[in-house]
Amino acid sequence: GFLEQAREAGAPFFLMANSHDPHRPLHGQVPESAYSGPGALEHPTRTFGPEDCRVPDFLPDTPEVRADLVAYHESSRRFDDMVRGLLGVLDELELAESTLVICLSDNGMPFPFAKASCYPQGTRVPWVVRWPGRVAAGATEERTVSTADVLATLAELLDVTPREGAGVDSFSFAPALLGREQAPRPFTVHHSINGSFAIRKGRWKLCLCPGSGGWSAPRPEKAWADESLPRVQLFDLVEDPGEAENVAARHPAVVEAL
Repeated sequence: GFLEQAREAGAPFFLMANSHDPHRPLHGQVPESAYSGPGALEHPTRTFGPEDCRVPDFLPDTPEVRADLVAYHESSRRFDDMVRGLLGVLDELELAESTLVICLSDNGMPFPFAKASCYPQGTRVPWVVRWPGRVAAGATEERTVSTADVLATLAELLDVTPREGAGVDSFSFAPALLGREQAPRPFTVHHSINGSFAIRKGRWKLCLCPGSGGWSAPRPEKAWADESLPRVQLFDLVEDPGEAENVAARHPAVVEAL
């Protein structure tokens, strides 16, 4: 395989390994025939029950939601199984010590008010790094990091300069990885599935759209047509991390600045 060839070549390598999980349809939501034959799906190494699932605050706690969360947890476990297998190969090939592994998701949970939206459930994603001997095991980072920062971070670690104009909103988090002092990210730009933008700076986040900007009702075309909905939404992330209360009317100067 690729990693075996990379080890034989003895040269630096880059591998981007993508997974369907935990994308819909989730585990158990496809015919059983999908788990046999060429190209078959695999079952996760662990299954879950409704009592194993914590219902997020933005979802109602109903049997139907818990059943969906079971499928989501099992799909996430299947993703974990894939990652475990990949890390195992790095260990077997004695490449783990020299390999930086970044494990993340490209969007939030596939649930209403989450995936595809500007809200935190749509933009906050898992992010795990492994680099034995360089990144401290079990360490956590409270400052905001964006997937856009991968470019600047790898460039700093490799001591190369990105071409002019590349990664204008990419900020290296290499100091944080290596246990050094790092300044907070100056700002973070998000956008929803339909291209609605949001910006986060310090304790504030401004969404430039009515509604979520995503697949949750009211969807963008209906939200923009509803004149009763605010055109912008401002959230205080210290007092309201779930972004439930729009405080734009109380802080017009913050809205203007953002």
